[in-house]
Amino acid sequence: MQRKPPPHEFDERALAELREDLGDSYAEFVVHFVATARVALDQIDAALHRGDLAEAGAQAHSLRGTAGYLGAMAMCDALDALQCGAQHDAARADLLHNAAQARDAFMAVMPCWLPPS
Repeated sequence: MQRKPPPHEFDERALAELREDLGDSYAEFVVHFVATARVALDQIDAALHRGDLAEAGAQAHSLRGTAGYLGAMAMCDALDALQCGAQHDAARADLLHNAAQARDAFMAVMPCWLPPS
């Protein structure tokens, strides 16, 4: 059984509003975001490993907004910290930690977005 993220990690109301706003387009939107987020999270990791903080910060920024629309609060927090850290030349270990937190939060909330198969 999948664990339901606690309210401070996932805003069900935000997701319900998005479902209502998008209607029949919701599933397509989520599937696209999930695929895009996976690639972007991989790109963040690669950018951090090669020391490209500008790219890591830009990727974090682009993911953060949509994650918020989808109610992924913990993911947003981790991406905010990553973006801020990248802009202020934070320690590599801190940036890697934030990237890992963003990925973990993404994995935790993804089942809330996708219908059971």
